[in-house]
Amino acid sequence: MPDNPSEAGSPNFDRVAAAWEKWEDWLEPSYRSFNEIFIKTAGVRAGHQVLDIGCGSGYPSIQEAQQVGIQGSVTGLDISEPMLEVAMRRAKLLGLTNIQFKKCDVDILPFPENHFDAATARFCLMFVSAPCNTLREVLRVLKAGAWFSASVWARQEKNPLPRTILERYYDLPPGNTETPGPYRFARSGALAQMLEETGFQEPTEKEVLVNEVFLTGRQYVEHLLEASALWGSLLLKLDAGKLKEATEALVSAAEEFRAGTEIHIPRCAFIVSARK
Repeated sequence: MPDNPSEAGSPNFDRVAAAWEKWEDWLEPSYRSFNEIFIKTAGVRAGHQVLDIGCGSGYPSIQEAQQVGIQGSVTGLDISEPMLEVAMRRAKLLGLTNIQFKKCDVDILPFPENHFDAATARFCLMFVSAPCNTLREVLRVLKAGAWFSASVWARQEKNPLPRTILERYYDLPPGNTETPGPYRFARSGALAQMLEETGFQEPTEKEVLVNEVFLTGRQYVEHLLEASALWGSLLLKLDAGKLKEATEALVSAAEEFRAGTEIHIPRCAFIVSARK
C-alpha cells in the first residue's frame, strides 16, 4: 500500500492543467446542461458582475461571461497558475473581453464589500482548507440580495468510479469529515447548513445527475491517468504491477456502464445555493 493515502484530499491541479485543456472539448458536452442549471441557481443575468471561485481551466466562468454580456463582467479565481493559463487561452480564443482570471488564495478575497451581483464555486469548496472562511469572504463581497451557488459531489455510492477500485489499494478517508476531499460535503444538507451558519439566507439543495461519456473503458482510464488531479495521482503512485491490475479493473468496471456505442459513467452532485 502507498505510504500516504491522506493525499487523497490534496490533489495537484498544476500537474493536470495541460490534460484538462486536452479533454475539455470532449467532456464539456457532458457538463453543459449541469453548468446551465448551476449558473441559473446563482441568478446570473445580463449586466451582472460575477465572481467564480475555483474556476480551474475556465468553466463555468466562460459560460457566465457569455451570459452577462458586454455590459457585465466575470472574475475567475484559482490557486493554480497553469490552470489559469489554460482559462485565459480559452477565453481569448472565444473573443471574450469581459472576463479576467486571477491567482488567489480564497481564504481572503481581494475585493471590497458589496461588490458582486452573483458568485459561484463549482467543485471547489470540498478542497478548501477552511471553507467557512471562504464562505464568509464570499458573503462580504456580495451585494445585498445576491445569490451564491456551489456544487459538491454527493455520496460515494452515487459516484462509484473510480473509488470502488482504488479502495482496494488505499485506505481512503470517508466523506463528511473535516478533512479536505471530494466527498467532504457528500451528506445531504451539510453544505446548506454551513452556508446558513456563516450568514447566508434561504439555502436550497438540488441533486443533479451527470453522465460522463466515453467511447471505451480504456478511454475512461486514459482520462483518469492524465486529467484527474486526485484519482490519477493515486493510480500513478501504485507500483507497476498494481497499476496494471487497477487499470484492468477500472476498464472492466467502466464497461459495465456501456450504453450502445458509448459508456456513461454516472456522477451525482449537489448544487447548493443561498442569498446574502
